[in-house]
Parts: sequence; C-alpha cells; structure tokens
Amino acid sequence: MGPLSRPYLPMHEVTKNFAKGMALLNAYQLSEALTILRSEPIDSPCYGLAVGNIALILLRQEKYAVTRLFFFLVMELFPIWT
Repeated sequence: MGPLSRPYLPMHEVTKNFAKGMALLNAYQLSEALTILRSEPIDSPCYGLAVGNIALILLRQEKYAVTRLFFFLVMELFPIWT
C-alpha cells in the first residue's frame, strides 16, 4: 500500500492535493485546508471526499448557511446516504 492510499478504500490512491488538505485539517489550519480542498478538480477520485471535508470545515467555522449547501452537494455525490 502506497503512502497516499487509505486502508478503508482498498486500491484508492488519494491525490497529493487532498493529502495536503487533510494534513492541514488535522493540524486545525482550517482556512488553509479549505483553500487546498476547494482546488481539488471535479474529475479527481478524491473530489467527493474533498467536498465532504469542506462541509466539515465550514461547520467548524460556524458558517451554517454555506455548510448546508455543501451537505446537500455531499448527498448528491453519495446518494446511498439519503
């Protein structure tokens, strides 16, 4: 398993951009993480994961109206949750 793979998603390599955004999120550098995760390309295999984490960052920043919109987008990307 490579350094950018995740054991909960077998054979799924994450992008360096996504990994950097998650490292910033884990370091509680929310603004920087938000900027990086928002730049994840829509055709990236990590796009849905980035959108979900953007929603969590916005929630932590207490930006509730925008958070709600991102959660709706997450539900569109992952319809199994609805």
